[in-house]
Amino acid sequence: MWETSKNKKIADRLFYGIVSLLVVVLGTLGIFIIHRQMGDAERDMTRKVEMESNHLEHVLSSPASHLNAKKMRKLLEEVPFDELQAVKIFDAENELVYVYERSNGRAVYDREVERNLVVGGRDVGKMNAYFSGARVVRAMAARQFLHLVILISAAGMGLGGGLYFLVRKFVLRPIETTLNFSNGLAGGNYSERINIVSNDEMGMLQRSLNSMADALQDSLENLKAAFYEAEGARVEALEASRLKSEFLANMSHEIRTPINAIVGFADVLLEDEGDVERRENLKTIKKSAGILLENISEILDFSKIEAGKMKLARSEFLLCDLIEEVAPIVKLRLHGKDVRFQSTINEALEELPVAADRVRLRQVLLNVLINAAKFTNKGKIELSIEPSPNGSQEIIFKVADTGIGIPKGEQGRVFEPFMQADGGITREYGGTGLGLAIARRLVEMMGGRIWFESNPNLGSTFWFFVKHP
Repeated sequence: MWETSKNKKIADRLFYGIVSLLVVVLGTLGIFIIHRQMGDAERDMTRKVEMESNHLEHVLSSPASHLNAKKMRKLLEEVPFDELQAVKIFDAENELVYVYERSNGRAVYDREVERNLVVGGRDVGKMNAYFSGARVVRAMAARQFLHLVILISAAGMGLGGGLYFLVRKFVLRPIETTLNFSNGLAGGNYSERINIVSNDEMGMLQRSLNSMADALQDSLENLKAAFYEAEGARVEALEASRLKSEFLANMSHEIRTPINAIVGFADVLLEDEGDVERRENLKTIKKSAGILLENISEILDFSKIEAGKMKLARSEFLLCDLIEEVAPIVKLRLHGKDVRFQSTINEALEELPVAADRVRLRQVLLNVLINAAKFTNKGKIELSIEPSPNGSQEIIFKVADTGIGIPKGEQGRVFEPFMQADGGITREYGGTGLGLAIARRLVEMMGGRIWFESNPNLGSTFWFFVKHP
């Protein structure tokens, strides 16, 4: 059985297809020829039987009239027609008077001819001659079939070989060339081209592939040029950003010192009991300087983190002490608002010494709490601290508020630097947009993660965890 696998090559399928077609065509032609030749042989046999029957009628009429069996046997044995199997002679009263058989009673025949025996115009009886023509016809058909098989085989091999040669030259080789070229394109070889030798459909396909290769090569060169240009610009931008961050990180002390001096002198002047207007002006100066210092500190801290100069200093402390430090600052931010601040800590953590960077953990917690205080005008802000439920060495901080919430479309930008929900929020609430960005980076530096859930007008909930030994 021939293989019909989908993975078989076109050349193999064409070869088997040509062979199958030739077998069907030549086989059909052979059957037609054999059938026709058998018909011719049958007609030739019928003609010979008729001739031999006429001859027997002529020679047997006289001996039959005299019932000369010896004479009739002698005449019949001398008949050279091998297909004659038997002869029966009947008298005028249709009585069987003589039987001749060549095969000792085992005669096999397929043809019977009846002739009247007439002598001198008088009917003396009749003759039935029996012939076996099938053997001759079959023998002739066998010889013709053998000749035909030889002829068909020779013709099939010649015709099939010629067709396969033509198909391979004009179909398969161009296909193989096109396939190899396509594989080269897939492998990134855009410099080779197909040598087109015809203007037929295959030539049109190859010409299109050459055009595609030209376009791909041009596009690749343009992409390379654009990539090198973009890479150069990226490197320059990264270097400029690095230098900027490094400069700001190095200048943090120089920038903070004058502002701290302004705040300090304002405190000193406020100690002097003067007129009310002068004291209010000093308070405004102190408050403005404090806000400026806070914003600059955020920018400088972020630049220090970006420059890779932020280092963590691990120490042991109690979380209760940390809450006592941040609570007054949060409450001060909530002064004048109808917002309640409350905090809870799991009993297992109340007296547990935590080993972490106290300053940076306080900064993260304050950034998240101040962010909640900034956007909450009514309701409450809750801080809770719990151990990890899976038993790992993690402490989970949760800050929930009833503030304005974060729109769904803006939630993906919450932890990006210098980003706030929109310009209106920036104008109304102020700030640099760095608080949560710094918090995320510091949490990640401490081996933790920060995330949140929020619904507009319903509030937000932030979680973050840090690892401790």
